[in-house]
Amino acid sequence: MKKIYLGAFVSIFSVGMSVAQVVESPYAFDDTKIENLAPFPTNEATATSKALGVTFWTDDFSTPANWVADNDNQTAPFGWNVGSTVNSWWPAFSGGINSTSGGNFAEVYNGDYNVGDQAIDVIYTLTSASPIDVMALAGTDQVTLTFEQYGALFNDGQKVYVSTDNSSWTEVFTNNDRTPFIGNNPSAVYGNPETATANIASAISASNGGNPSQVWIRFEWTSRFPSGQTANDWTTFGWFIDDIALTTNADNDMTAESSVWGSVGLNYHQIPLSQQTAIEFTTNARNNGIATQTDVQLNVDVTGAATYSGSSPAGVSIAAGDYDSLVVATPFTPSGLGTYNVTWGVSQNEVDDIPTDNDNSDITFDVTNFTYARDRGAQEGTFSNQGDEFVLGSYYDIFANDNIYSIDIQIASNAVAGSIIEAKIYSLDPSATSIDNLFQLEDQSVEYTLTSSDVGSMINLDLAGNGNAGFPLLAGETYFVAVSSDGDNGSSEGATIGTTADGIPQTCFVYLPTASNPGWYYTLNTPMVRMNLDPASNNVGLEEQNQLFGAEVFPNPATDNVSVRYIMGVTSEVTIKVTDITGKVVVEFEEGTQEAGSHTLNVDSSSFAEGVYYVTMASGNSILTKKVVKK
Repeated sequence: MKKIYLGAFVSIFSVGMSVAQVVESPYAFDDTKIENLAPFPTNEATATSKALGVTFWTDDFSTPANWVADNDNQTAPFGWNVGSTVNSWWPAFSGGINSTSGGNFAEVYNGDYNVGDQAIDVIYTLTSASPIDVMALAGTDQVTLTFEQYGALFNDGQKVYVSTDNSSWTEVFTNNDRTPFIGNNPSAVYGNPETATANIASAISASNGGNPSQVWIRFEWTSRFPSGQTANDWTTFGWFIDDIALTTNADNDMTAESSVWGSVGLNYHQIPLSQQTAIEFTTNARNNGIATQTDVQLNVDVTGAATYSGSSPAGVSIAAGDYDSLVVATPFTPSGLGTYNVTWGVSQNEVDDIPTDNDNSDITFDVTNFTYARDRGAQEGTFSNQGDEFVLGSYYDIFANDNIYSIDIQIASNAVAGSIIEAKIYSLDPSATSIDNLFQLEDQSVEYTLTSSDVGSMINLDLAGNGNAGFPLLAGETYFVAVSSDGDNGSSEGATIGTTADGIPQTCFVYLPTASNPGWYYTLNTPMVRMNLDPASNNVGLEEQNQLFGAEVFPNPATDNVSVRYIMGVTSEVTIKVTDITGKVVVEFEEGTQEAGSHTLNVDSSSFAEGVYYVTMASGNSILTKKVVKK
C-alpha cells in the first residue's frame, strides 16, 4: 500500500485543532513499514511519575539567581519568569503549579492569545547558572533528571537539554509528542503537578565525550513552526516548572516507550470483518538502570473475542542507557466479531526496581460487521474552520476487495444547524508531482444540510456516484476518506467535526484554502470520519443518480494551473465555464458526453488576472458552482 510522507511544515491556529502544512518536496512513494512511523528517540523519555534512586541535587527556584533566562530581547513578562506570579492568559492556569515545594516556580509566557500580542520568531531558554559536579555529588554518571511541570501543549516546542561544556547541548526530554490541547480535550492538560523524568547518563558520560563533573541544565520554549507565521502560531497556554532534581539511577529499570501497533503502519479501533488482517506490535525498550538487562522481551496478551500471547525474540541484552526496538515475532490476526483487549509491555531476567514503567498503554479495538474507523470511539476534541471551506479526512488501507456505500461523520455539539457538508472518498495517485494532484476524487455524497438533531451525533451520508452498487475498494490500495464544506465565509462556526487524540502524523489531512498559508495540512488529531461498508447503509435513489452531484477545484488558491474534478451520476453532456467576479466568461469548455463516475479537467490559468473566479459545471438541469482564487 502506497502512502506519501512529507517533510517540512508550518502551522496555523484558525482551524480549532493543531495542524501542520504539507510541503510538496520531497516525496517518498514507499511501502509503509511500522518501524518507520516515528524515529527512535536518542535520549528522550516520556513524562512519567515514578520513584528513582538517591536524590543528590535539587533546586526549587527559591534562589532565582541560580538560573539565567535568555528571553530573546523580549521585555518582561515575555519569556521565562522565576517567582510566584502567574502570567498565563488562560484562566485554567491562573492558580499556577501546585508543586511539592510551593513558593517560587519558573513559567514561560509569550503574550495573550485574546489580544494577539505574541512575539514571533523567538526562542526562550532558562539555564542553570553554575555547572553541577555530578561525579562529586553522586559518584556515578548514571543519573536521571526529574522535574515537576504543569501546562498544555499547542504549537509550541517544550524541550529540556543538558550540556557538559555550556556550549553543545543534547536534548533529553520533550513534550512535543504530547496531545495538543485543542477544542474540548481536557485530558491533554498536564497533571498539576506532573513529574517528568529523563535519563541523562548517555548525554553526560565521559565514554560519550561528556564530562559529568560539570553539567548544565536548560529548559527551552519556542514555536515548532519558527518562520513566516502569524501571532497565533506562537501561542502558549503556559509551561510551569518546579522542583528539579538529579537522582542516581536504579540498578535495574527497563522502560517501554515509543510504542506502535497496527497493520501496515496504521491502527484501527473498528475493523470490518472483510478487512481483518495481521496486527503488529513494536516498542522501544530503554535501559534506564545501571546494570545491563538480559533477555529483554516485548510481551503481548489479547483477551476478549479471542485469546493470544506473543513475544519478541528472546536473547536481547541492553546496556545501561541504551535501547532496542522490540517487535513481536508473530503478529496477531483477529478471528471474528467482538471486542479485543490488549495488554503489553517489556520484561527481562532481572527483577525490575521500578516495574510501573514497563507496560505500554492498554488497547481496545472491535471487529465489526461493516464499520472501519481510525478514531478511538468517544469524541475527545473538535475541528472547526470557523465557517470557512475545508476538506478533512484520514488514510484507510484496504486488505481485501470490498465496496464502500456510505461515510459516517461525527458532528460536534457546537456545529451550526444549516451548515452544508459532503462526504468524499479519494484514491491516491502514486505518480502525483504535487500534493494537489495526489488525492483523486472518486465518489461523494450529495450536499447535506445539517439539522438540529444532527448536532452532537454521528450521521451517515450515502456515496451517490455508483448508486446502490457502492464504490469498489481494491485490495492493496490506500484511500483518503473525508468530509468537506464550502463554508459560509466565516460567519459562524459552521460544520464542526468531532476528533480523537493520537493521530499518526502524515496520515490525517485537512485542506484549508482560506488560511493565511493556503493548502494541505496534516492534523495531529484523528477526524471521526469512518468508512461504512454496509450495503444497507446506502439509500441512493434515482434522483441522486441523475445529476452532476459532486465537484471540487484544486489547488485553491491557484497559480498557473487549476484542476476541476467532478462526478457524474449518469452519462450526460457537460459544459464547464470560468467567470470572473463581474460574471464575464473567461474561458468555456464543451466536455461532450461524459460517462457516470469521476472526471478531471485541467485548466491553464496562467493568463488569468489575480482575483476571484467562479467555475460553473452544467449537465442537463444540474448546475454546480465553485469559487477559486487566482494568485
